[in-house]
Order: sequence, then structure tokens, then C-alpha cells
Amino acid sequence: MAKYYISTGRKSGFYTLRVEFEEPTYYNSEYGVVSAGMVARDHYIMTLTRDPQTALAKAQKYLADVGAEGTLEAPDFDLFDIRRHAHDAEWGLTFHGGKYEGRSIEWVLQNDPEYALWAAQNMGGPKYAQTVEILQEYLAPQLQALAAQRSQEAQTRESALEQARAVLAPLAERMADGQGGFRDSIAREMLQGVIPRGRGLTITLDILAKQMGRGNSKPYWAEYERLQDLLDPEE
Repeated sequence: MAKYYISTGRKSGFYTLRVEFEEPTYYNSEYGVVSAGMVARDHYIMTLTRDPQTALAKAQKYLADVGAEGTLEAPDFDLFDIRRHAHDAEWGLTFHGGKYEGRSIEWVLQNDPEYALWAAQNMGGPKYAQTVEILQEYLAPQLQALAAQRSQEAQTRESALEQARAVLAPLAERMADGQGGFRDSIAREMLQGVIPRGRGLTITLDILAKQMGRGNSKPYWAEYERLQDLLDPEE
């Protein structure tokens, strides 16, 4: 009877489903085809996943779909542990280049986890491919948390930018003069949500305030101070 079991791939990157069975063999003789007995076979069936429970569920579904008999046990080994404790001479388990050149992945994870996290996100090229794969697998929870944090930060920035555009759009319309110079340049930046700074802000406030009254008049200063509070509240 065939025996199905969960193993690992050649690089220990994923769990795999395999099958063991015995197969009769024959040879030709002067008396015709003669049985030579049984020979053990071990064949790869499919790649599963990196999570042991998900791998078991996927393998069980496959066996049910093909009508295979027998039970299947969950893997009792960890993919990362297999690779982490492999021989230190294997290039994939050693940093090549950078401040930890020659150090094992295990050492870097234990002694400088922040650098390991940086390497998992920034190292590239075939030279580091297996090292990065191992780091990303081991640091998956931290990488997922960072991705969620960055997504939230990006949403926050976009929300703030939309609010800035809404505030600045009417001022951009007042600022633009259609001559392609300083005023139009500031207006374009405002439409993108960019508030002028430094000397550019001072000139912008002066131009917009003068639309409400001559320089140094009460309407001028009222508008100047209103816009200053709006565009540069910390001033």
C-alpha cells in the first residue's frame, strides 16, 4: 500500500507531499519476461506551504480529491530549524558583505535583530537570495507588522494631503495670475497640497493680503494674519 507523507523540498523552503510505494520489476530472460521482485519508490507529488497546519490541510484535501487511502500525519519538524542548524559552511546561512560578513544568520538574529530586519527588507540580488529568504521567513511577524504600520502611515499622509489640498485650492486660484512666473509656480504647489515656506510664504501672504486692501491697511493686516494662522499656525 502507498504511504503518503509530508516532507520538505530540496532547499527546505516549503513543506511537500510525497508518496512511498513498492513497484514490481521485471527483466527479459531466455524464458521470457521474469519477475525480479519489488523495488521501493519515493516520489514527489506537490509543493504545499510553509505553515505546517496549512500544509497538512492542503495535503489531506489532495488525498481526498484523488481518493487515496490511508492517514496522513502533521510534520513534526520546523523548516527554519532545518536550515538554521545546517552546516555553517553553506553560503546561504552566512552573511556575505556588510558589517557582519562571515557571521551566521543565527548569530545576527540573536545579536543585532534590528540589522537582521533591515537586511530582510533591503538586501537584494542572487548573492543574498537564500539569506534573505531565511530572514523573511523567520521575521515574518515583524515584517507583517511593519507593512501594516507603513500602510497606516501612508493612509494618514494621504488624508492630511487631501485636507491640505481642500484648504489651499481656493488660495491657489487667487494666487495664480496666468503669467507663468512665481505666482503660478506657488499656485501649482498649493494645488498639490504644498504650503510655501520661508520667503515664499511671506511673499504669498503679502500678495493675497493686498487683494483685500492696500498694504498696511486694516483689511490688509486682517487678511495677512488670518492666512498666516491658516498656513503657518506655529509662527
